[in-house]
Amino acid sequence: MTLVRVFIPTTEGPVAIERITREPAAQSAVCIKRTTRVLPISAAYDAFVRAPSGVIEREFGPWDRGAFRLDVSDAIGDGESWQLGVFVAHALAAENRLAGPEDDCAEALWISGALDSDLGVGPVGHIAEKLHVSADLISQHDSNGTKLTFFVPADNLKSMAGRDDISVTGVAGAGDIQKYLGLPHATATSQAAVVAPPVATTEEPSGNGLRTLFTVMGIGILVAGAGAFIYFDQQPIPKVPVATAKKTPPPTVIAKPVPVKPALAKVKPAPVIAPKPVVKKAPAPLPVHVPTLKVFELRATEDSSCAAIQFSDIEPLKIRLTPTSGDQLADSNAAGLCGLEFVVDVGPEKRFVSAAVNLMRGRFVRNRLPETLKGNTAAQGELRWRSHIPKRLKRPVKYNIAISISKTAIVGTLAETRTLTARHRILP
Repeated sequence: MTLVRVFIPTTEGPVAIERITREPAAQSAVCIKRTTRVLPISAAYDAFVRAPSGVIEREFGPWDRGAFRLDVSDAIGDGESWQLGVFVAHALAAENRLAGPEDDCAEALWISGALDSDLGVGPVGHIAEKLHVSADLISQHDSNGTKLTFFVPADNLKSMAGRDDISVTGVAGAGDIQKYLGLPHATATSQAAVVAPPVATTEEPSGNGLRTLFTVMGIGILVAGAGAFIYFDQQPIPKVPVATAKKTPPPTVIAKPVPVKPALAKVKPAPVIAPKPVVKKAPAPLPVHVPTLKVFELRATEDSSCAAIQFSDIEPLKIRLTPTSGDQLADSNAAGLCGLEFVVDVGPEKRFVSAAVNLMRGRFVRNRLPETLKGNTAAQGELRWRSHIPKRLKRPVKYNIAISISKTAIVGTLAETRTLTARHRILP
């Protein structure tokens, strides 16, 4: 029996499902690392597992009265992208194959997708960002030799394109993953209820002989009346002679002579000279704008300080960070560094932009995103925001950033996005 670990990707990083237990409780709950901290998605999880709204009790039950407790390694936010991974974790737990945090596993699964009542998989958002913040997880499994397999909705498969270092499978139903793992699964994607046909009922005889006699006599009278009607209806009806009037001969019509018009001389029309078409030169196509992400160091000048830059309008010295490999930017030295400025150049056309800054280590000061970078407000041109670093930096700050750009709103919907990423470290 091989154990399998399940990870739920989020925009803050992948979250492992550590344990699923049955508890004598009224409502199912999601907790962090076997503590008493209950996550806000517990109500949605309870609806997901409980019949008739959910699918877990229907697919893997029945159980004794109670509820489930799902322990995870970190917080999972709102949304529905956790549903497919949680379903697979329940399927593994039902066969005693779900790996715990201390167990050695043969394989790990990175699963994202929404699940409907028929176990069909629906698309989700922010796949590219979730993949980007899973870089450490990918490196960890590469180093220890544990197989890491990625499962996403078939509609999201294009968001994973261009990655030859990972194994990605697009699925249309939860049964695809169950079949891959060798787990029992339904042959059909839905369990439609079969409605039985109505049963015909027979009326018991009343036993009343007098009522039966009157019924027979009434039927006989009706039959006799119907026969008499048919007899008289079939007798021929005598025809009454109708006097015919004499035909009046039609009047003689004398045709009116047709007047003859005098012949007119034909005039030859003048030749028509078509004007020469005016050929207009087509305007040159505008160059296609490619969105960019730039990161600048903010340093104090000789006549200023970091405090003056943070709390006044004094302009700092800006130094642009250049990439060293892929999206990895050159490291920054904390000495004399006041903060960072991020600049997203959207272009001349309005677009929706969603920014996500994931701190892997350390912290920023005053790291608040403007409303134009939350995916629900259209903007154009350059969008800027700043993050400041602590005055005394005792340990490195390591973070990555993902910018999603779309023609439609990104919040709450699945949108066609273009994603920009960058990784950076600040050394003390």
